Amino acid sequence: MERQKMKFLYRKAWDAALDVDFITEQWEFDLYVKSLYSAMLWGKGFKGEEPI
Repeated sequence: MERQKMKFLYRKAWDAALDVDFITEQWEFDLYVKSLYSAMLWGKGFKGEEPI
């Protein structure tokens, strides 16, 4: 998967994490973003398909 698509998915994960109300600490936010990003990559099978 090219870097630009990976950045796009990371940005989508970041935007989705901003909508969550139960996160109160910065480390929680960072962990949540990384978890969402990993789930998006796993869900796409990391085959280089078009981003969600």
